[in-house]
Amino acid sequence: MASRALSDSEVAQLLAALPPSGPYRRFVLAMLLTGRRLDEIAGLRASDVDLVEGTIAVRRTASPGLSGENALGPTKGRRARTVPIAAPLRPIIEDALQGKTEHDFLFPGLRGGRITSKNLSRALNWKSVRGGIKIFLAEERLLHWHDLRHTAAVMLFRSGVSAPDVQAILGHSSLAVTQIYADTRRDAARRGGVALSVSREKQEPRFN
Repeated sequence: MASRALSDSEVAQLLAALPPSGPYRRFVLAMLLTGRRLDEIAGLRASDVDLVEGTIAVRRTASPGLSGENALGPTKGRRARTVPIAAPLRPIIEDALQGKTEHDFLFPGLRGGRITSKNLSRALNWKSVRGGIKIFLAEERLLHWHDLRHTAAVMLFRSGVSAPDVQAILGHSSLAVTQIYADTRRDAARRGGVALSVSREKQEPRFN
């Protein structure tokens, strides 16, 4: 089974495929650098960010309602959790906070609406570009937005975060689920998985 996590070169290709700035780039990088699910990123409000503590509180999800409105709900597992703001994510968060009140959604679309997997894929022409980022086996589905969560899990392990802490950050129901990503570290390392915060000696990818 091929790893669902992206390697260094694949992350670089992803960054190159994104717009150089704007809400869609911010949204994708928020998924990659927090390990949150797409609907959890969509549900974040400005008030969920604590720049002093360097954390984001994940309390809700935002998904399509019957009439296309924001349908807010609990996170998977129905528990709030706190995730760290990685160094590359901080300027992205600060940019997203500009001009927002505490009740505003942190990562809305161009016109202030909710970003979904459908309109995100359409805006980025995702079906056309994803095959150039990562190719899986013939019987596997193509690269999916949820694979950024897989990538974040491996990034956390490679950054030296313990399995219980990775479990808490990602919100896994059990340590056994988290351990799957720990077991892929060797493969991810051989393929050059990206770390959340790159050491000073290494050229850091340009996230913003």
